[in-house]
Amino acid sequence: MYERGKLHIVTSKGEKVDSIDLYELYGNLDLGEPVCNFYFKLNYVKETKEVFFFMVNPTVESKEKSDLSLVTSLSIENKNVKMLPIKHSEHFKKLNGHVGFIAYLGFSGFLNEKMIYNFQYESPIYAYSPVGGKIDQSSIHEEKKISELLTQEDSEVFDRHATENLHFLSPVPDPWKNLIYRFTWAAPDPSLGENGFTEKSSSISVFNSELNLIQEFALPSYTYQINNWFVNENGYSAL
Repeated sequence: MYERGKLHIVTSKGEKVDSIDLYELYGNLDLGEPVCNFYFKLNYVKETKEVFFFMVNPTVESKEKSDLSLVTSLSIENKNVKMLPIKHSEHFKKLNGHVGFIAYLGFSGFLNEKMIYNFQYESPIYAYSPVGGKIDQSSIHEEKKISELLTQEDSEVFDRHATENLHFLSPVPDPWKNLIYRFTWAAPDPSLGENGFTEKSSSISVFNSELNLIQEFALPSYTYQINNWFVNENGYSAL
């Protein structure tokens, strides 16, 4: 179980058996803060006894973040921290990191022992293989990318950029059907009369295990909580 700065080990009966101070472990590594949240879910790999974190480093300028490792693994057994070779994409570099709020890496889980992830600011999805460190990228997808946020100081411009641009949300693997599902949160639906985050249109894209887009489906407005969804053997579900 994760809370900011802490990782708790809990039994199936809810009894806490250990707590790991993440700030203490990461404090001298100069990697930033290890985070799990709506976009980057807490995952545990029992074979290697590791958990994974998205690294947030607010002290680094946006342009310089393209050279940083974005994901680390933490061994529960020996408390070793390892940087993974996962960095921001070329699109992020072209925009000098000026992507506003649409900056997170999305990760929900593994498919065929590969970490399936994406970036909020562009449509490709990726698969990282812990064995050998190979990274594959989808070659058949929507080819959509957000525009550069030209003004960095105005909060109103930040909000409008996030409202009007696409958000490519975390891909969720389906190990029963060997598929990957991903929500897209697009510009507000003009027929709704408002122009806020709750009016943004949404869709779900389906990819095969080779990361190729199969189909995209539009979703009804005011229906799904886009950051709270999961997959079981009966299919995908959203709250």
